[in-house]
Amino acid sequence: MIYFFFADLLLSVLFPTVLINMSCRVPGGNKGKTYQADRDIIRTERITRSEPHKGGTVGNIYSIAFLIGRILIGGFFMSAGFNHFARLKKMAGYARVKGTPAPRLGVGGGGILLLLGGASLLLGFHPSIGVVLLLIFLLPTSFMIHNFRTIQDPQAKIAEMVQFQKNIAILGLLLMTLLIPQPWPMSFGR
Repeated sequence: MIYFFFADLLLSVLFPTVLINMSCRVPGGNKGKTYQADRDIIRTERITRSEPHKGGTVGNIYSIAFLIGRILIGGFFMSAGFNHFARLKKMAGYARVKGTPAPRLGVGGGGILLLLGGASLLLGFHPSIGVVLLLIFLLPTSFMIHNFRTIQDPQAKIAEMVQFQKNIAILGLLLMTLLIPQPWPMSFGR
């Protein structure tokens, strides 16, 4: 009986929003006697796909942590966008060396995509559109500008590989944000 209590407790912790229906036979003298543990959907203070946070201490902690994450990632992209304009000439020269057609326009356009996408994530205003803008920037940048496979110099190859891997990791993060229910907590999209 204690085993089933802990199994039930473990399932309720691991799968808090799942309907749990356990049926078991007790060994020994109670042959044929069945104990049924039926539960409705267990509500916890977690972010679920169907229902965003609603108050409570845990909900506030999650909302604040989510806001801090949005500030960090949105600020990262916005800083990179500003950097594209502040160093437009230098970055355009680098893009030209990498074979980018119309490098000045490409760097400027990339800066706009980074600014708009970063602001979208930071503010939570239509974050799906922001993610698409950032994907439009990151995909060609990763495979054209940071194409480490074509570089012969070992140090330059490692530097480009690090940039490529960073971009791929960020792409994964962006794709995961598409699954976060919208509107986001503490956002302008509410």
